[in-house]
Amino acid sequence: MHSFGGIYVRCKSKAQCDRLAFYADSNTRPDFEDDVPEKEAELFEAFENELAVDEVNRIDDRTLTLWVDDAEGPDEFDFFISSVALFEPDSLYYYFGTDGREDDSYYRYVDGEIVFLFYGASIQGPKDGDNPDDFPTDEEILNDPSAINSEHIPLEFAREVAAKEETEDVLAALQLLAQRMDQR
Repeated sequence: MHSFGGIYVRCKSKAQCDRLAFYADSNTRPDFEDDVPEKEAELFEAFENELAVDEVNRIDDRTLTLWVDDAEGPDEFDFFISSVALFEPDSLYYYFGTDGREDDSYYRYVDGEIVFLFYGASIQGPKDGDNPDDFPTDEEILNDPSAINSEHIPLEFAREVAAKEETEDVLAALQLLAQRMDQR
């Protein structure tokens, strides 16, 4: 099964963001530990055998998004997130998905923990022409911990992010998610 993911990272400084981009991108990451400063040996080791990042996009001096188009599964992706977290960024949000949307979920990394936010497909309500009876009610969604972690994200935020994913893409949805969540 084809797995993929997007990551939104807001760093503490431009220098930190530059180093994260350097290590995350396999085209710029050094091949040997001897090629990095001693104080960055842990970062080198963390990224040495990591996923190949297909896109590194700078949003501004302190913010970037990463796109991985071929993860072997959620465990490998979670390990990559842990490597990114070594930079101790101000914000770290990510999306992991598979073809067919079986694992279409959004997460936040906070205080050393990966926190599930919502499962994208399960929070969608009916659209024009859909039968509302074919969809769970808001109450059913809010009471289903596999659909949404309502302690961490309001349903209306989650729906807004999911709609952004449909109209634009995952990386745009992650930016919106970070904006909304970091304003709380």
